[in-house]
Amino acid sequence: MLKAIIFDLYGTLIDAEGLFYEVSNLLSKKTSKNVEYIEKEVLNLYSHYFKDYYLKEFKPEKYYYKMLFNEIIKKYNLKEDAKYYIDFMYESFSKLPYFKDIDYLNEIKKKNIYVSILTNADSYFVRKKINSSQIYYEDLIISEEVELYKPDKRIFELALQRLNLNKEEIIFIGDNLITDIKATKDIGIKSLRIDRKGKGDISSLYELINYI
Repeated sequence: MLKAIIFDLYGTLIDAEGLFYEVSNLLSKKTSKNVEYIEKEVLNLYSHYFKDYYLKEFKPEKYYYKMLFNEIIKKYNLKEDAKYYIDFMYESFSKLPYFKDIDYLNEIKKKNIYVSILTNADSYFVRKKINSSQIYYEDLIISEEVELYKPDKRIFELALQRLNLNKEEIIFIGDNLITDIKATKDIGIKSLRIDRKGKGDISSLYELINYI
């Protein structure tokens, strides 16, 4: 019997399209480069510095972002430090919108199914986003606070422990094939990949009605 659903956050409940647009726009003004050029540069550096970061010794995301922005600062001889850009970017992350189907969490609540949120993220912008909204959830696990990243099986085991449930009693919903879907299936947790372009198991939270 299904007793809980664990959700990834960014890309699953929150629309992370254009994740780096706001900080790229700021950098565009500082460097006199067009925003599309800067955004592409930020994305390329992100891919470089964050490659397999979740498989290494734990460091918060800001550790990798500091290296990313230090490279940009050095290249363009910018006067602000990395913290300035990280703080600005984290504020923009906290303002990214929920997907419109977020209201389905209330329907899950009506069915007496717990909702847990598990995210590979830093605390500041996650807490600010969650605290500024009224979405239903029972538990929130943030990687920075527990010093574990998906796909480490220990973070999923922690989620089960905090819910006091067995693997057979939950479903995990996420958008990432490696850190969400493969990771949970490898340890025997049922998972569904959400892709709002129709390339996953479900394309909307509303489709969860077929599983609960």
